[in-house]
Amino acid sequence: MFMGLNIYILGLLLAFSPFVAFAQTPTHAEAKSSIQYLLAIDRLHFYTQNLADNLEKKSEASIVTALRSITPEDILKKNYDLQKLSNISEWQKMVYDLALGKTSNIQYAELEWNYNFFKNKLLGRFTLKDQKSSKEVKPVLDPHKDGSVLRSIPKISGQKYLLDVERYIAEKTSRAIIWDAIANDRDFEFHIGTLRDFNERIERNGIQIVSEIQPMARNYNKIYLTFHPETGRYAYAINMISGDDRIKHLIAQLRLITFNGKSYLREGRDKVRVYGNALQFHKEQQEKLLDIYRRLPKADKVIIGQKGAIDDAIRSAGMLEVISENKALVRDSLALENSKQSKFESLIDKAQKISNFSLEAIHGSPVKVDVAYQQAQDPIERSYRQFNSEQASHEFSDYLLLDANNEIKRWRVISAVWGDEIIPIAETLKKSGHQDIVYIGTAGAIAGKGIKVGDVVTGGAVQTHSGKTLEFSKGNLNDGAKTVIVGQVYTPFDETDTWLAKKGPAMDIVEVETGYLREVLGEQAKLQAYFLISDVVGSESETLAHAAQSASKRKKGQIRLLENLFVKNGIKAPISNLEMLPNNAQLKRTLNHLTQLRPSRDIYSLLQVAHVAVREGKSSTPDLEALLKQQPNFERAHVDFALTTLGSLLVEIQTKLTRNQKVGFISEALSNGTFNPESRSSIQIFVDGLTETGVRSLITESRLQKFKNALKKSFEISFVSSNAATHYMGTRLKALDSDDLFKIYEEQILKKAGFTAEQDMKGRHRLKEIPGMAKGMRCQEVFR
Repeated sequence: MFMGLNIYILGLLLAFSPFVAFAQTPTHAEAKSSIQYLLAIDRLHFYTQNLADNLEKKSEASIVTALRSITPEDILKKNYDLQKLSNISEWQKMVYDLALGKTSNIQYAELEWNYNFFKNKLLGRFTLKDQKSSKEVKPVLDPHKDGSVLRSIPKISGQKYLLDVERYIAEKTSRAIIWDAIANDRDFEFHIGTLRDFNERIERNGIQIVSEIQPMARNYNKIYLTFHPETGRYAYAINMISGDDRIKHLIAQLRLITFNGKSYLREGRDKVRVYGNALQFHKEQQEKLLDIYRRLPKADKVIIGQKGAIDDAIRSAGMLEVISENKALVRDSLALENSKQSKFESLIDKAQKISNFSLEAIHGSPVKVDVAYQQAQDPIERSYRQFNSEQASHEFSDYLLLDANNEIKRWRVISAVWGDEIIPIAETLKKSGHQDIVYIGTAGAIAGKGIKVGDVVTGGAVQTHSGKTLEFSKGNLNDGAKTVIVGQVYTPFDETDTWLAKKGPAMDIVEVETGYLREVLGEQAKLQAYFLISDVVGSESETLAHAAQSASKRKKGQIRLLENLFVKNGIKAPISNLEMLPNNAQLKRTLNHLTQLRPSRDIYSLLQVAHVAVREGKSSTPDLEALLKQQPNFERAHVDFALTTLGSLLVEIQTKLTRNQKVGFISEALSNGTFNPESRSSIQIFVDGLTETGVRSLITESRLQKFKNALKKSFEISFVSSNAATHYMGTRLKALDSDDLFKIYEEQILKKAGFTAEQDMKGRHRLKEIPGMAKGMRCQEVFR
């Protein structure tokens, strides 16, 4: 099968005539096979370039040159079958075969690379993942009223890119999707918003998700191959985009990648379709963040960037605290040699005297902290995140830390973002009164400024996109390091020879966020900025492709900086296992009791039973056991399905109304938290100014029956007149969005109980507790 497919692709891609669309609409199997084969080529070529990096200082220059000169087109011409391309044991043979076409001065054994971890990691990337189709009943709306716009693919000024474009795109998003779009005349679509926003758009328009493309990088935007039945065309949809800078960055790739001399751009195709609006999405994100921040205690310090490393540092410091308390037990159980024992005990002594955040000592210890922690025989599974929130563009966590004065400090740690995605975060920090902020990011240094890969530099001032030069606050975390002027780009693809000649002399390093951050926060906020140098822009020997060779130096710089972050702020140790209390203490007590009785039951189901118990005044174990048996168990996905499907019915009715009319509903179960999707609840639908007959006439009987069939477990649906006084107690749809009903449910039920329904990166809802207490240990707040 694959041999025939390969010949088909080969003939199509190598033809010197312009690429043409399929004569007939292919099956999904053919479309998936096409992209999978090209992904395998992308993967093998990516492997050859990493192999060249590994051999650069070990082998003859001619061998490295030969490997670097291998192109994806060279691999395609060999017509390797997919099974061979996907077999790790065949890679050395294929690379040798390809290299012989570039030089005869090479031996098979010289291409041996026993880095199996990397090979297996590659094999799990550059792949397709099939998607399950939705079973929800969705309205089909006019596809021309979907809020999308056509945007031009930007021109980039300059003859030479200072970034290894091919390598960068292969790793982050994959070149294969662009090759396939060139070969088979596929479109590209870019979607701003959450994964649920994306699903809402495609389901409204009857678009099918065929597969998810999984590139090397897992932290980038999701990429789907979609099929449009109405047009019979496939398209690549890139979604979960949270800012306009990311849009510019992703669209630019379509101009930069060619295959066999062909480009995605051609006459009549110099635009792509973009869904959503970055400014509106930023506004929604800010409102969401402000709602959370208002419910949380104000943080004493905010750190943006390096979140994963800081999480690890706090966990290591916490384990060190336990080890310090059980030093003799750990020492005896490890049975260390004298030299190692002395070094290990000096580490513990340093932590006791100064700070548990002695990260350089921890990383240089003869014993891993987690191994020593296990030997301490600590029975408590310790967690140090007091609160964690996963937003569309970023994640943040709150920690409580003990300082040298035995005072508890709350630190909020926010993950790195891209460009203008920082704006809603900055606006939220400003409006919530946060004034002490530390930014730690990565940046490229400008060649000739005396800065090398792995250096850590301090930001002195930043040149914003608007032309301002704004100063950062002075800090003491990086004593003796170079203080630099920071320049801004929207995307690394802006960095060309022309850009460097024009902008380079006025800056020392370049990155994409801090101009926005400093501009929004204003001069009154204390904002320190530190940067880990990842590459040198304009250098041939310190590019991102060489980053792995300087990894240890960068790691040491990062460790020193993070250690100073804690130690110079007087932080001694983290505090674990502090339970946050929601706003409704009675409901929380009941929920805790129910959780103890049924720990395996879904938290959504337990919360529903808790609402029933509180309303009925039941709190004893026998009463709660009876309710758990009486109320059908359900999973959170059942709530999601019921509410979004019902929301789709309301949306379909709303589309038939005038601007001043609103569809609404009355449901006692949805208004008091007792809604159970596995037990039928009464729901009455009304429209302002319409009779019962008028409302019913807005949807055909066949469509209504489909909705009723889909919702038969959850709702008894009826239509009522808006004239009855009781109807004014109803809830009206706020937006033309089937997810709006879930948002109403979250606002009226979950938040009043001290919870929110947070979306994970897969677009699913998770119940998230929002603390309603001030900072401090539980005993200080609960029993005062």
